[in-house]
Amino acid sequence: MKIKKLFKKKTAIVVGSIALVLALGIGCFVVFRPVPPRGMSAEQTIAYYFKQYNARNLRGMQSVSYRDLKASSYQFPFLLYAKLISCEERRESAQYYYYAQKWDSVPVYDFTVCWVTYEVKHWGGDQGFDGPHSFYYYLVKETKDSNWMIVSWGNA
Repeated sequence: MKIKKLFKKKTAIVVGSIALVLALGIGCFVVFRPVPPRGMSAEQTIAYYFKQYNARNLRGMQSVSYRDLKASSYQFPFLLYAKLISCEERRESAQYYYYAQKWDSVPVYDFTVCWVTYEVKHWGGDQGFDGPHSFYYYLVKETKDSNWMIVSWGNA
């Protein structure tokens, strides 16, 4: 009889401990989201994105990406580094792209384009993406006081 009581007590302690660890883990996952600094320029937002990319921090990358844009982590296990080489804001290109895309689903207070050059290197081979790359990164501000958010990137 004592053995059954002892076994029940140990089982309860183990199950309770597992539940506590899970609850704390989920709580930390929700509470400790990376929060980008407020008031960054469009170029600083790009630099922050690449800092998070280099750190393999998907949540950090998503913290400066517009909600519909999904940053990907499939390269993280092979990534040696992602280095931002240059970032130049090109407001004259922004107007054309804004009207061409018709960002109806994105509330826009301000819109800009940055020409970004960066280099990536992967462990164990090319992964089809090693070397320097240059793309336009498109950013929006929803309100006067909101942060710049990356909505898209590409060659055009």
